[in-house]
Amino acid sequence: MPIAECLNQILSSLHTGSKDHVPVVFLIQEFDLFAAHSKQSLLYNLFDVAQVCGNPVLVLGLTTKMDAVELLEKRVKSRFSHRSIYCYPPATVDAFLQVMSKVLLLRDEDGVAGDYMCRFNDAVQEVLESAETRSVVEQIYSTSKDVRAVLRIVNRALLALRPGTMPVLSPAAFKHASDVELRNSVTAVYAGLSPLEVCLVVAIKHCAAKQNVDVVNFEMAYEAYRDFLRARALANLLHRKDVVFKAFENLVAVEIVRPLDGVANRACPREFRMHACALAKPLVVDLARRCEGCPDAVRRWAEE
Repeated sequence: MPIAECLNQILSSLHTGSKDHVPVVFLIQEFDLFAAHSKQSLLYNLFDVAQVCGNPVLVLGLTTKMDAVELLEKRVKSRFSHRSIYCYPPATVDAFLQVMSKVLLLRDEDGVAGDYMCRFNDAVQEVLESAETRSVVEQIYSTSKDVRAVLRIVNRALLALRPGTMPVLSPAAFKHASDVELRNSVTAVYAGLSPLEVCLVVAIKHCAAKQNVDVVNFEMAYEAYRDFLRARALANLLHRKDVVFKAFENLVAVEIVRPLDGVANRACPREFRMHACALAKPLVVDLARRCEGCPDAVRRWAEE
């Protein structure tokens, strides 16, 4: 059955329901992507049916965009209740470690043998207190503050456990899982970056550090890039401004550089929109080392 016909059938059945029927909950993940669709027909119909139909209906939208509501068309926004719940990531590195503790530690209700549960929990405490684990968590905290990134590493480490050879976690196993997981997420991006784009990433990080800020715009990054290349006489990397801006947009496309949310930022000319670099300094250094054709001067600049 086509999607349009399926939706019409669902909407018609909800309209014929009553308050005594079982409530229906629609959970929309990545709500901002549905708001980007032409005419926003799905959102309009769901919000409309939640207001007027007899059957109890609840529509929940999940998104990482703080300004997702501003993307709604006027007719859709008028049917939105404007009730929002903001969920923030853990505020500190210690809070990230507490999330890991709650996920990893075994409890009596888990049905695990007592001796193994004590051995496993002792190993988990050792992992949580190790310098390697804290370093990995600090790296994630400084870039994305994404709990899911930490949980993906935890999941990979748990899947590597074996009854005979590695029955419990260890700091080395967690570090290995983090190396694989973090490398997998950026290796494909590394392979496609040009020396110009790598130099621009380094310039962005240096510009942010020099200004003591977390965000920069293209004009600020271009000035740092131009001044460095002129000082080092690297004419082969000194391109026209429009070429460098294209490289900047490529970095945004692969999410190494991420624009700030907000209507005010989107209303600015593109060259002046504020962006944040998603890579911590160790990853920027690694990026410069891996890039084929990247001058040694740029690599040293990344390490400064």
